[in-house]
Amino acid sequence: ECLWFLYHKMMEEYTSCEGYTQTRSLYAGHYLDYVVTPIYKIICANMKSNTDHVNKRNYDDFNEFFWSRECLQYRYSTGDPNERTDVEGGSGITTPLPGESQLPITVGMLNAPKTFLEKRSWLRGIMAMSRLVEWHIVTFY
Repeated sequence: ECLWFLYHKMMEEYTSCEGYTQTRSLYAGHYLDYVVTPIYKIICANMKSNTDHVNKRNYDDFNEFFWSRECLQYRYSTGDPNERTDVEGGSGITTPLPGESQLPITVGMLNAPKTFLEKRSWLRGIMAMSRLVEWHIVTFY
């Protein structure tokens, strides 16, 4: 869902900027530094936290956030929209691009509530074991 969000927001930016003749030249790792890495750090920090699974946001919680309409209120990049550095030294775009006045997606991900509640019990183990026993019976007899 995160990839669809990125595609949607980047396509939205592309179609709204089609009339621009000037472009902003960014260095080769800009997308990795300002889009992928911040999202990865948030997800990684949540996965590595030692909180109980009831309070821990996991894959399903982030997936639910990207399914909500709230995520469309954020921009995909965490770069500062007021920073107008152009690698090639040209004048570039001097006004903010459409959507750059929005907060970055990382703010939304940090504030997203936990929505998925996983219930664990000893019955899960029994159900998993029964599947293994059935597989062994079908396979070896």
